[in-house]
Amino acid sequence: MTSHFMDEVEALCDAICILKNGKAVFYGTVEQAKAVSGCKQFEDAYLVLSGEEVEE
Repeated sequence: MTSHFMDEVEALCDAICILKNGKAVFYGTVEQAKAVSGCKQFEDAYLVLSGEEVEE
């Protein structure tokens, strides 16, 4: 499944892969993405891991 809707990804996917410029920058679960990024919300974690938002 490919999606740009993070709520859909969070609800439907057991494992996720985040791509940046066609290369995988993260592979794991939504919970792992939140833990690695230090974010409480998955959408924020996606932005940090994809490099679209700078960590504060």
